[in-house]
Amino acid sequence: MKRFAIWFLKILIGLLVLLASLYVILYFAYSGTYTVQKTVAQNPSIPHITVNNATFHAETFGSDTNPVVIVLHGGPVMITGIFWI
Repeated sequence: MKRFAIWFLKILIGLLVLLASLYVILYFAYSGTYTVQKTVAQNPSIPHITVNNATFHAETFGSDTNPVVIVLHGGPVMITGIFWI
């Protein structure tokens, strides 16, 4: 029984080392230089709206006579909501 436990432990440690090595190799193989897209503050040609002196990136769809739907996503508190104005 003791030999089986030692054998099992060696295989388990070997698999963990293999997985950790594979993770490190794949991490460096697929890591690259990714740039963050410019915001409205750096590129005013992006479609935007200004509400109460705050500028937001905006996309508009549909008719001007339909109700406005504003969708907020993410944020520090990770609250997502849909507000009807």
